[in-house]
Amino acid sequence: MIGFGRHVSAGQSRNRGFRPFWRGPSVGNRGRVIEGVGGENRYCGRSASRAPPYPQSPIDTHCVFRGKMGAGGKGDPVVKQKTKFRYAVDRNEKVTITITPVSVGPRVTASENEEPLDNIGSQNKPKFRFEATQVPGNSHFVILDFDFFDDDADDSLFQIDLSGSGGGNFPDVHRVKKTNKVHRPVFRFEVTA
Repeated sequence: MIGFGRHVSAGQSRNRGFRPFWRGPSVGNRGRVIEGVGGENRYCGRSASRAPPYPQSPIDTHCVFRGKMGAGGKGDPVVKQKTKFRYAVDRNEKVTITITPVSVGPRVTASENEEPLDNIGSQNKPKFRFEATQVPGNSHFVILDFDFFDDDADDSLFQIDLSGSGGGNFPDVHRVKKTNKVHRPVFRFEVTA
């Protein structure tokens, strides 16, 4: 485990015996780097999220991807992943959600804080965008509504990719399959600055 101010050894934390589920090479007192998909590295630590240095649970690790960050790969990305469905964004950041249908028609709608979002992509590859205009501390909730027909193949799915205009690229962040019971994921984007 990483320590900030007080030494905490691997396998210990301030959180009632929580055993960290990730391991990776130390990068000093700033966090840990975990090898990610496609050669990207996932960075976990305090400076990635401005959050407490110790994760509360395995799904609250406050990680960001390094490598595909826009603006020449300089600085921290503006969109930061906290969990699969929760992100931190800077104010005025434009978040783009790209949907890739696989073996199914592009039947998807999106809304942000109960307002419909227009498809700015092609008919076969829908794309939705919104700007983070809330004051810091408030959140944008994006609901994606996917439709499957009975005659669609059982292996049909929609792949969801997220990216920010100032950086932060999260390919294949979630897949909605026909066999899933829920076809309506909700993403939360908390405005941090």
